[in-house]
Amino acid sequence: MKVKIKCWNGVATWLWVANDENCGICRMAFNGCCPDCECPLRAV
Repeated sequence: MKVKIKCWNGVATWLWVANDENCGICRMAFNGCCPDCECPLRAV
């Protein structure tokens, strides 16, 4: 029996493993908001 694949959709995942609490590029906390975003916990 021969099998011919007509279409294939690849799926991948990735995970950022960091041992620091702050980003090495922007020095912001990983669990905080970026400077351009408004924190969703902040009252409007």
